[in-house]
Amino acid sequence: MKGQTSNAASLSRGLLYVTQNTRDTLNDTPPRLLCYALRAT
Repeated sequence: MKGQTSNAASLSRGLLYVTQNTRDTLNDTPPRLLCYALRAT
């Protein structure tokens, strides 16, 4: 993640939200909101 910036993560109802503020030049993806499910299934 060298050269990438992100804000503080937010956790809500077992979901972790992270914003990626810069374009990912490796995968050529624009800035985005990432969501990770931390809930047990």
